[in-house]
Amino acid sequence: SQGDSAFRWTSTDGMVGFGTGVPSAAYAVSADGSDIVGQQYSHQEYVAYRWTSESGTVNLENSPSSPVYSAALGVSEDGTIVVGWRPGGDNFEAFRWTVDDGMTGIGDLPGGLFNSTANDVSPDGTIVVGKSNSTPGEEAFRWTISGGMIGLGDLDGGNFSSEAKGVTADGAVVVGYGETDIGYEAFIWTETGGMQKLSDVVTAAGIDLTGWTLWNALAISDDGNVITGNATNPDGNTEAFIIKNLFPLDSDNDGLPDYIEDSNENGIVDPGETDPVNPDTDGDGALDGQEDANKNGLVDPGEADPLNPDTDSDGLTDGYEINVVMTDPSSTTSVYTLQCDMNEDEEIDLG
Repeated sequence: SQGDSAFRWTSTDGMVGFGTGVPSAAYAVSADGSDIVGQQYSHQEYVAYRWTSESGTVNLENSPSSPVYSAALGVSEDGTIVVGWRPGGDNFEAFRWTVDDGMTGIGDLPGGLFNSTANDVSPDGTIVVGKSNSTPGEEAFRWTISGGMIGLGDLDGGNFSSEAKGVTADGAVVVGYGETDIGYEAFIWTETGGMQKLSDVVTAAGIDLTGWTLWNALAISDDGNVITGNATNPDGNTEAFIIKNLFPLDSDNDGLPDYIEDSNENGIVDPGETDPVNPDTDGDGALDGQEDANKNGLVDPGEADPLNPDTDSDGLTDGYEINVVMTDPSSTTSVYTLQCDMNEDEEIDLG
């Protein structure tokens, strides 16, 4: 082959090239690994392609004999929807390609030169993020089928410049980078909070970033629980980063995040773990989050055991002690206090 070649790596076969003897690069892969998209050299031009295990490498342009400069940068979960950029307007235009309709441009933001790029797409293919020229400058965008392309703004300070790199499955969270007074910094955008420095949100969550500069967030998981990107570490070197559980998911609303309940994150309720889809794993009438009060996944002094319906073996379920008589479910010596509202002339027969 000539030049660099795209590859596909699996745990069983390792790294296997699938290029066609020409320079190529792979940029995104479908959920099951059977569809890969990127850019390859074809007919004297670098063009967007889609590779499948059944059909091999196929250019996305409708006229493969006369391709135009383009690149595929994102792919849906099932591999049937691809996003990227192609020539359009004065420069380039973000596109969305489908098996049925082929390559369709999705426009750009108002103002400035016509220019847009699509970097990522939601698992179902309905939400696209990237960058486009707008009136103030280069701006991150989120595109939806119903709402079209909407600018997401920029971080404060520096020139107006931002780019969206990743999006969650529901489109509610977008990550990328924007320009500030110190240069480029990673951002996180939410529907409620708008665009913020990722470092500010991480620090507010209690994570110490002293000496670190997060300057580009490249991807976010479908559920928003994992963010990856590039940073400058305290030694001044570029280093990849991964942030987990910034927005902890609590599937059963029991007060314990899923990552605490499924501590090894294998999707199975193993011995010693509570069930992330059952709010009361031991069925004692108390939520798992009530029993593990400090939410650390351990049975600490003064806490009830969410895997034992009667932690102190006093004959009363933990749920009854916590929610009804309000005694300590971890101690057999706690006292239940009865309070009564009485008139002065009333008596109580204690037998």
